[in-house]
Amino acid sequence: MLVGHSGNPGGAVSSRRNKFEIIADILRLGKASRTRIVCSSNLKFGQLDKYLRWLCDQGCLTVTHANKKTIYCTTEQGRKLMERIDEVGEILRGEAT
Repeated sequence: MLVGHSGNPGGAVSSRRNKFEIIADILRLGKASRTRIVCSSNLKFGQLDKYLRWLCDQGCLTVTHANKKTIYCTTEQGRKLMERIDEVGEILRGEAT
């Protein structure tokens, strides 16, 4: 197995996401179960629960129950937050127009 300068397999350079990127990744899913969010966001359940609780408290996610599953849905406020996070990311990467 190859190990790069960062110590990651395959020689990949470590690129840790910050909290804002994680929040945007969660909101970008739109409508998803907790399990799908864990898989998509690459977080552990304990880590995810903190984000879900905060996003729900802020009105960025709503919770619905269907077929014995809890589903998280991004609200309009959540979409606006996601867009703002994306805009700031573009500015910081020098991609803003």
